[in-house]
Amino acid sequence: MYSIFSTERKARLAARSKGYITLDILLNASGEIRGYAMRACSKLIAALVCLAVFAGQSQAVPSTTATPDTPIYDKWALIIGISKFKDPSLNLKFSAKDARDFYNFLVREGNFAPDHVKLLLNEEASRENVLSSLGDKWLPRVANPNDLVVIYISSHGSPSGMDVGGVNYVVAYDTNKESLFSTGIPMQDLVRVIKGRVHSDRIVLILDACHSGAANADEKAVFKQGNVNVDEIVAGTGQLVISSSMPDQVSWEAKGEPNGVFTKYLIEGLRQKGPQTTLGDAYSFMKDKVQEEVLRERGVLQTPVLKSKWEGKELALLTPPTKPRAGLKETPAEAARPQAQPEKQTGPAVQAPPAVVAAPAAKSTLQPVADSQTTLWNTYVDSARKEVEQRHFLEARKMLAEAQKEADSFPAGDSRRTATLLELADVNFLEGKYTEAEPMYWKVMDENERTAGQDSPKVAEIVERLSGIALKNGKFAEAEKLATRALTILDKPKVPDKSKVAGALDLLADAALGKGEPKHAEALAKQALALRESAPATDERELAKNLLCLSRTFVLQEKFADAEPAAQRALSLSEKAFGADSPETADCLEIYSQVLTKLNRTADARRYDTRAKSLRKKLSKDSNYR
Repeated sequence: MYSIFSTERKARLAARSKGYITLDILLNASGEIRGYAMRACSKLIAALVCLAVFAGQSQAVPSTTATPDTPIYDKWALIIGISKFKDPSLNLKFSAKDARDFYNFLVREGNFAPDHVKLLLNEEASRENVLSSLGDKWLPRVANPNDLVVIYISSHGSPSGMDVGGVNYVVAYDTNKESLFSTGIPMQDLVRVIKGRVHSDRIVLILDACHSGAANADEKAVFKQGNVNVDEIVAGTGQLVISSSMPDQVSWEAKGEPNGVFTKYLIEGLRQKGPQTTLGDAYSFMKDKVQEEVLRERGVLQTPVLKSKWEGKELALLTPPTKPRAGLKETPAEAARPQAQPEKQTGPAVQAPPAVVAAPAAKSTLQPVADSQTTLWNTYVDSARKEVEQRHFLEARKMLAEAQKEADSFPAGDSRRTATLLELADVNFLEGKYTEAEPMYWKVMDENERTAGQDSPKVAEIVERLSGIALKNGKFAEAEKLATRALTILDKPKVPDKSKVAGALDLLADAALGKGEPKHAEALAKQALALRESAPATDERELAKNLLCLSRTFVLQEKFADAEPAAQRALSLSEKAFGADSPETADCLEIYSQVLTKLNRTADARRYDTRAKSLRKKLSKDSNYR
């Protein structure tokens, strides 16, 4: 990258220009987009922080304009974070979380009044809403010349190479990546809007934009090149710029917590001396910490950079305002709905849908909380479920821990609280932590019996989960009793859900096998199979498990000719639905090998047995599988 400073001191100097200090910040990356694959995009955001104070030409500044040392009269902030886009291929992981954390930090520790901070998350951050808040309905109506304005945007940023005119874009919730000119927010326009319509002399713009190379799911980027070269965009107009990394580097997510490394240490840096922390101090702290952590955890460099021509007293972002005013009373459609929430205890990691039994949709029956909180909660839950699908349980628990924090702020009786606990129980079940999962399931069932009734479908689903735990613990009579209760509930409607009834029958078949009743188990498994195959849509995972159970009933009865097609089909479905390296596939390989041995197909049996043993050995070393 370009040479920015010879010393850290030089990074804090700036030119006075008759009372105005002009700072433009723009960022993005060059390069071309290489497929917005879901796993690639789920983690990738490149962080860029750019500090700027905008104004017109120095000769046009009236003599009454404040100098850089003029006290800050009042403080305003617009915080934007997008993890969930209209185009799911663009989805990110921690953008909305980073934005929420920065919002909470400003309100709780930064001396920003709650009604002076607007937070737009996910679908709220449409192109129209962002530009309206910046240049029309909010900031231009509240910020005065002697105020401080902070603008934080965490999203994708498109590289200039994607556009025929070489324009860089901020990607809004509803941006079409194939039509950036008409649906994105040009960064040059963003600066022009802020410069021309926000009347403050002190504007801090923080762009946490995804624009760097991303071959690894842990990298916060989606483009196949490094970070932005600020010189290409600022072109001499920027007075102070902080970027998350150098042009040939990428920005990374923290391994230990759900934040970008840069955002995490930016907040920590601003905390160092409280309201007296200058941006220069925060940058110095953040730079060292980011470089140290990424090098230690990844073995690569991520070096934040700062470019400055600042002169005079350094800006302290958290300093209390000297002449605070009341916030703008907006209409409901315009209002910044989210407000700061009290500090909450971090609960246990929350929910994620199991491969065993699908988790119920987590829909709220009450809506007395801010829309942004609901949106954020849904984002965390959706992300966790995707991680569970890939058996990335550690990543899922990070997302679920954040969902738990949001759920803790919902009022008592809100169904999302129970849904969150259910998701956590499901993750524990998948990880084999049955002693932790069981009491959670009982608590969720008690709540559903109270609110939905003892014969509700939700109660039946929880009863099935408890039956599954009893099976895992070898309590076959208890498992049978619970599965029978679930079947009784699910079979009551005039038109029962065939797949759900089949699920209860499968549990009964497994319980019968455990009790040494293979003939009875065969009848139950066949009944379940018939229901699954007659249903409009068949869950291949459940069908594979059903066929595996049926194969076992045949083996125990020495019906090996009947067992072979069932075991072969179970293996084929398991490899497709669960993956070739899954525990379910290992189970199918083992039973198929046994059947082939009994049919005197020794060579084939040995081949599948070798595969099964190799897979078991691999799974025993893989912490994702229990």
